[in-house]
Amino acid sequence: MIKRLVTLTVLAVATALLLAAACSSEKEETSTTDISQDQQDSKIQLKMTGAEDSIFLPVVAGTIRQEVQYQPTDIVWDYGREPVTVAGMQFVPPIQYVQGPASGQRAATFLYPPIEPERDSAMLAVFYFGPDQGGSVEDNMERWIRQMHYDDGRDPHSAAIRYNLQVDGMTAHVLSMFGTYKQQTGGAMSGEMAFKDRYRLVGVVFEAPEGNVFFKLTGPDETARVMIEPFMHMVKTAKKASGK
Repeated sequence: MIKRLVTLTVLAVATALLLAAACSSEKEETSTTDISQDQQDSKIQLKMTGAEDSIFLPVVAGTIRQEVQYQPTDIVWDYGREPVTVAGMQFVPPIQYVQGPASGQRAATFLYPPIEPERDSAMLAVFYFGPDQGGSVEDNMERWIRQMHYDDGRDPHSAAIRYNLQVDGMTAHVLSMFGTYKQQTGGAMSGEMAFKDRYRLVGVVFEAPEGNVFFKLTGPDETARVMIEPFMHMVKTAKKASGK
């Protein structure tokens, strides 16, 4: 089912040593970073290079490019579905996504059925709370990061890959993580959690014309990775709604 490698280019904050080496070199140098066993098992490779890609904006100054390589399936995604309009922006999910319920502040829900032997579907939820509502970009990034857990005790911030995109004049703040996902199981105030091993979380905060729009994809590794490819295409091809 897996046929090819597709490279998704992201930015991550470099250490002082790596940054100094990149700045002092007269030519671009590429090296492979150390990655966790979880990442290796999940068919992810990371590499760093001193050059920056013009379509990406660093989260902070002084960054180097980090490339994350996934192995997606050979699905030919069909984007013939009607565009979804929210907060003055439009995006087009693929027909292969299963549409779920939308109500209140949840503008849309999309699912992808589990790939054996996984049992959980992957889910992409889209939220819009109104102009100047829903919290800041940093507040939401922090909340998402803390929803991931690592048995080896490491700080989840160290596993967070963050970068920004410019899409039709809008900034999209992207977070990508892999680990144990702490899924809320009770009501909003229950504090009850289920720990889901080998899960992915990809969150995007879009600075849309009428306020921030929050996209959150979660799911087991294999199923979520299938859903990520069209999700990122959907993000990169989003547009301002007519007249915005």
